[in-house]
This record gives sequence, structure tokens and C-alpha cells, in this order.
Amino acid sequence: MAQYGELLGMEEPRLNLYGGDYDIYGQQLYRLEFFEGDGSDLGQILHYNFTPVAFYCDDAGGLFLVRIWQPDLPQKMGDYPIIIAS
Repeated sequence: MAQYGELLGMEEPRLNLYGGDYDIYGQQLYRLEFFEGDGSDLGQILHYNFTPVAFYCDDAGGLFLVRIWQPDLPQKMGDYPIIIAS
């Protein structure tokens, strides 16, 4: 976050590290993403699912690719219930 914080363009970037799958060569794979953690719970859920920034490394562990998702979602598709934590 310190090195690429400006690229992220987020007020409060939150780390999402997930994975643990294995490729066909038996090497364990992880995915490193950030999402906007500022705002309401609903806003964070939307940022987590629709506008993450993902970092990918090459075989030597160096930065290979940065993918910034920014889907075009201007039209309302419908109302869907949000499950509220109790």
C-alpha cells in the first residue's frame, strides 16, 4: 500500500488476500487485492465485489500486472436484499 497507494486511489484501502489453490505444477497461488474500506457497510460490499484492484506477480516474485476493475454500472438492474449481520 505504501508503494502503490496513489495508484489505488482509495481513501481507506483494505487488503483482501485469498487463495491457497495449487496450479498444475503443485505451486501454491494467492491473489492480492485491495478494495475501498471507507464508507458504509453496503458501500464496502459493493467496492469489494465490483471495484477491486488486483496485483499479480511473475515467476520471480516481481510485479507483473495490476488490474483495476471499474465496471460500467449506471443502470439499476433491480432491488436485491442485503443480509444484515446481527
